[in-house]
Amino acid sequence: MTAQPMMILSTGKPRSGKSTAVQAIARRLGPKRCGGFYTEEVRDERDRTGFRGVTMDGEARNVASANIDGPLRIGRYGIDARRSSRWRSQPSGTPSARNASP
Repeated sequence: MTAQPMMILSTGKPRSGKSTAVQAIARRLGPKRCGGFYTEEVRDERDRTGFRGVTMDGEARNVASANIDGPLRIGRYGIDARRSSRWRSQPSGTPSARNASP
């Protein structure tokens, strides 16, 4: 019988250390035992302009931006559903996930 994988969802206020904690856990466990992604802010000189998702193997892609128009929104950020759903549906490290454009 195969053990169920452990899944962790980290939530909290902005800048509270969620991504830092996820990165520390992933470093300790190693890339073969971790999957999924965390988000990083995308900023210009003054403001946050969006978010990029980063997989545990280092692939990064912008997934939300204040410059995206459309019906899918979180606050002031438009969601690029085409990019983020294609990325989410591919296991980390597969050729189609690695070669998808950010």
